Amino acid sequence: MYVENTFRYHPDYDTALFWSFLTIIPTMMTFVISIETRFYKKYWTFYGFINEGGSLDQIKESKKVMIRVLKEEVVRLIRTQGLFTLLVLLLLPRFVTWFEWKADFFELMPITLIAVFSISLVLTLSLLHLYFDDRKGACVTTFIFFTVTFLITILLLPFGFDWYGVGIAVGAILSFTYGGLRLISYVGEADFHIFTKKDPKHYQSSLEKIISKSSN
Repeated sequence: MYVENTFRYHPDYDTALFWSFLTIIPTMMTFVISIETRFYKKYWTFYGFINEGGSLDQIKESKKVMIRVLKEEVVRLIRTQGLFTLLVLLLLPRFVTWFEWKADFFELMPITLIAVFSISLVLTLSLLHLYFDDRKGACVTTFIFFTVTFLITILLLPFGFDWYGVGIAVGAILSFTYGGLRLISYVGEADFHIFTKKDPKHYQSSLEKIISKSSN
């Protein structure tokens, strides 16, 4: 179907995605309220010790605390969004009655809910990659999502309506898996990446202060 002979859309599929995207409001709230506050404080403390020449013990301890808080917040985000998505899945038959959804539309909702759940986590991971200036990780994560979604969607289109939404679900799950593993690996060596990627002159003085304080 076309709108004003320009914009092409599928009434059932696009509407299912629209309703599914509304279910990630808990993820956005959790990210802004929890990660942007509790985690950011630990993140800023860690970077502060590096930029201002804190001791090696201070850097190691602040890094340990930062990673612990990051894991807690990501797990909380997955749990919150997962439970909310599960609740919506369980209530889908009720929604069909309340909103008088068509059968085809109802059949699409489970796969689009799973896809959007994964997309919300991919978005969060990409932002966290950028927190640590891991532009390669963010780029590869989004590239995997785009490429896998595109290829699987093209391959499954001939199989008809029953396979709609599978491509975006698989693409989001795979990119989330890669993004999560990459984030764990990268943050584990965050101090190394900071000292090797930034301006050498700026961090040479910071490194000298750290060595001096550690030796004292």
